[in-house]
Amino acid sequence: MRKQNRNKIIKSVCLHLAFILIVSSIYTGIIYALNPLVLHNSGTIQTSPEITSDTTTMTWGTVAPGEVKTMIVNFKATDGEVVTITYTTANWLPTEAGNFLSISWDYLGQEISTNWFPVTFTLTISQDIIDISNFTYDIMVTAA
Repeated sequence: MRKQNRNKIIKSVCLHLAFILIVSSIYTGIIYALNPLVLHNSGTIQTSPEITSDTTTMTWGTVAPGEVKTMIVNFKATDGEVVTITYTTANWLPTEAGNFLSISWDYLGQEISTNWFPVTFTLTISQDIIDISNFTYDIMVTAA
């Protein structure tokens, strides 16, 4: 009799666990459907002749709504002069990507010489992003 009760308890626990797994899988699927991942992305960095960067591409990897990612890019002056830099973003594709994505940096106007100077770029993805599964853009960095 004890063995039979124990088997019933084990079966009941297993059924409850299976139910929980199924419900959580459905819930995860619903969350994924509401907030699909933005998978494919790339950007190019273009610099004015007075400076150079250690990369010309920015790939953020898999990103999701509400996420913030950072990437370090190093810059240096090319002609021996000390410079400061500015940046702009352009050529967002699709064009509406610029409404849901923003790029900023931590550069505060420090002088840049012929030594590499690290600048952290930050990509912020709006929680409200919809219908964008990939995006591209250009960053233009110029000596001021």
